[in-house]
Amino acid sequence: MRIGEFLELNQSNVSRELKKIKAVWKAETFRDYDLHVEEELHRLGMVESEYWDGWQRSQVVKEQTMQERMNEAVETSKANVQRRTETRVGDPRFLEGILKCVQERGKLLDLYPSHSDHSETISSSTPGLSPDAVQLIRAQILGVATDAG
Repeated sequence: MRIGEFLELNQSNVSRELKKIKAVWKAETFRDYDLHVEEELHRLGMVESEYWDGWQRSQVVKEQTMQERMNEAVETSKANVQRRTETRVGDPRFLEGILKCVQERGKLLDLYPSHSDHSETISSSTPGLSPDAVQLIRAQILGVATDAG
């Protein structure tokens, strides 16, 4: 929508053209793209596995043993032993990390529909783009020739 406003085009036309551009880009770089996604998925899997291991470790029952020796006049000594167990519920930071991995995997696999934020509008004075550049981009999206390009 913001691109459409900036280029003075209908948002649906911009969306359709961006989908076409993405499809062409994917087709041209199919192997590289798939390899990159595969590598990133592998990295995410390793990170997620570490988070799961940490989550499991954070739930282990902790047991402490304390000994207090009491010396007697005889050479034998008695020990007073106290054991304390602590049940732990797990560190939620590990679950947060797991959730981030799941979300990133979903993004890589394009599982989530994109939602545009209609509350923002693009400024007509975008730094780095001259009016000629804007006209050229607009013409390329519409598929028409211009004097500027």
